[in-house]
Amino acid sequence: LRGLGGAGILGAAGVAFPATQARAQQPKVSLRLDFLPSGEYCGYYAAKESGFWAKNGLDVEIRSGTGSLESCKLVALGREDFAIADASTMMKSRIDGMPLKMIGTHLARHPVSLFAKTSTGVRSPKDLAGKSVAMAAVGSPRSLLPPFLKLNGIDPAKVETRYMAPGALMAAFLEDKADALVSYLVPWKALLESRGLEEGKNLVIFRWMDHGFQNLAGAGFIVSEETLAKRKDVVAKFVPPIYQ
Repeated sequence: LRGLGGAGILGAAGVAFPATQARAQQPKVSLRLDFLPSGEYCGYYAAKESGFWAKNGLDVEIRSGTGSLESCKLVALGREDFAIADASTMMKSRIDGMPLKMIGTHLARHPVSLFAKTSTGVRSPKDLAGKSVAMAAVGSPRSLLPPFLKLNGIDPAKVETRYMAPGALMAAFLEDKADALVSYLVPWKALLESRGLEEGKNLVIFRWMDHGFQNLAGAGFIVSEETLAKRKDVVAKFVPPIYQ
C-alpha cells in the first residue's frame, strides 16, 4: 500500500505539473475598469472565472478604476495593458497626445444621465437654471455637462456644479446637498432605487441620449498603439472572451 501510495503521489504530481507549468507560461495582462466593480462588469469577471481567457492562453487580472481619464493615462504610459474608458474621454485624450486606440465596445450608447428628486421641481433640463448639480471630480460628465446645458438652451453659468469624490455623491444627493446628480445610468438607477427613489414617483431621470446626445458613443476597451503594434497576438487573444 505504501508503494502504491507513493506511485499515486508521483502520478498525481506528474499530471499536475504540466498544467501548473502551462499556467506559469501564460502571459499576464491587466484590464483596468473605468470605475469601481459593479454589476455592469459582471460579464468580464464571468469570462475570467469560466476560463475563457485562460483557454486563449492569457492570465487576465481585472483591476478597479477611478475614472476614464485615469484609465487612459495608465494605458498610454504602459502601466496597464487594457482598460475600459468613456469614448469621449478617450477621444479627448487622443487629441491631447495620448497614443490610444479603442478595440471594442463596452457600452454602445452613452449612459450619462441626470437624476433629481421630484421635490426639487426639476421637470426638464431647462429647470436646472439656478440649481446645483453634484458630480465626480474626475470623469466624462464633468466635461460633458456644459455642452449638454448649451444644447438644451441653458447658460452653464446659471448652474452651480459641485465636484466631489465618487464615494460622497450618494450622501450628498440623499441629504439634499445638491439639487441633482450627474453620473452613469448604470449603476445609479439601481442604487437610488435601493434607497427608495423610483423613477416616475419621487425621482426624475434625464437620459442624455434622449436630450441631444443620441449619437454619442458610450465606452469601450482601449489599448496603446504600441501594444497594438508589438503585441497583436495578445490583443487578438484578449478580445473574443469579453463578448463570449
